[in-house]
Amino acid sequence: MIRPEAKEAIREWQEVIAGVAMTLLGSHFLLNGRALLPVVGALIGLLGIALIVLGFRRVRFPTGAGGTGLVEVTERQIAYLTGAGGGAVAIDGLERVEVRADTAGITWLFTARSGEVLAIPGNARGAEALFDALVSLPGINHEEAVRAARSPSLPRHGAETFLIWQRDRKALH
Repeated sequence: MIRPEAKEAIREWQEVIAGVAMTLLGSHFLLNGRALLPVVGALIGLLGIALIVLGFRRVRFPTGAGGTGLVEVTERQIAYLTGAGGGAVAIDGLERVEVRADTAGITWLFTARSGEVLAIPGNARGAEALFDALVSLPGINHEEAVRAARSPSLPRHGAETFLIWQRDRKALH
């Protein structure tokens, strides 16, 4: 009944659509309710706005498909599983997060305090979970990640690395 292209577009934008619906419902309760209903409406509306923001962030950051490996995020740990090995890094043990963009796509680079680097292709299965996993890092720059994924100059300039987050360094003096 629905064309496959339309289904895919709806699936891609489902968080934004749900957020708009929640915001409208919350606004209705806020403006027309009595007693506690306006308070509930305000909470629903705020959750809807948060869902819209997160949904737009995901839509703007292409994940691709068909890449090698599998990404799993559990218990504040990022694991990349592949036939060639892969690896894991604790979110609390990160020193730096970068996104490298080139003609082949994007690669997430997670540098641990030990200096070990975990590279995860942006088109690996489950890579979309990385955005949510990194929300807890103070000062993370999601806009820089989006800019890296959509960088128009890649074919001309080769690989470019974008710093998304880095742990604050304490001054020694």
